Amino acid sequence: MADSMAALHSGDAAAFEGLIQMLLATDNDQRSRGESIFQELQKSPDVCANHLIRGLRSPERTELRSLSAELLRRVRFPALLPGLGGAGSTAALVLAS
Repeated sequence: MADSMAALHSGDAAAFEGLIQMLLATDNDQRSRGESIFQELQKSPDVCANHLIRGLRSPERTELRSLSAELLRRVRFPALLPGLGGAGSTAALVLAS
């Protein structure tokens, strides 16, 4: 997991696409590993938000856009937008991008 986190923290788009593939996997072990990595990624809200917003802008990967939108909807980023709460922070992030 440390290698995956290092790649994600460096902004590696391929690492994020790999994470999305893990989250979409039918294999429970692989999906659980992806969920663990995503939970760790959320501890760095700026990195997480950047990956999710970049995923929304992916023209060639529908599943990447779809899951990025869903994850962005579920995740709250109070450190990035302290004046907004809940759905407002997600909407502001999407509008700002």
